[in-house]
Amino acid sequence: MTLSQVIPRAIRGAPRMHWLDRIDPPEARRLVELVNATVPEEGILGFPEALAGREAEALVEELSRGLAEGKLHVLAASDPEEGIVGTLILEPRSLPTQRHIAEIRRAVIHPSWRGSRILIRALAAIVAHCRTLGVELLTIDVRADTRSERLWRKVGFEEYGRLEDYARVEGVPYAGVFLQQTVAAIEQRLATLTRTRRWNP
Repeated sequence: MTLSQVIPRAIRGAPRMHWLDRIDPPEARRLVELVNATVPEEGILGFPEALAGREAEALVEELSRGLAEGKLHVLAASDPEEGIVGTLILEPRSLPTQRHIAEIRRAVIHPSWRGSRILIRALAAIVAHCRTLGVELLTIDVRADTRSERLWRKVGFEEYGRLEDYARVEGVPYAGVFLQQTVAAIEQRLATLTRTRRWNP
């Protein structure tokens, strides 16, 4: 049992938010562990089973290639003892007429760190990064009726589309929702949440 497992999350030190410029082997292992930690819940990241072998390698290769080509931006929340405890991908649109838009992908917080305000800190880091990239609008798509959908709606993301056959697990279709929010609106909401301290995702 690690120290962070016995210390209440409310008094843990805040994880460090940082944008990765590459993925080293220890980070690669931790990223795969994070994805696998969500699989028993709902397979919310698009993987119905735990990643191993070639599938795990393919995920790391995709991220490494995207970072090297400048197409992806990977945000990590790191704890000194446990390493990466939360992560997400920010992918700006490449078309000249859509460069003000970026998609949030594969956002995950380790179950043991939920409720520690990681998402609030991550959103603050995203806002600052979007300002440097010239991104003004964020989108994300998630499986409907999941914790992820409820969480993103709670921080102000609004639905702009729905796909009933969004994902299939063992042949069973699941609906998905497409959500959006402006960077300016997130910044304003964060200021309110930080001031009132009434929300603790």
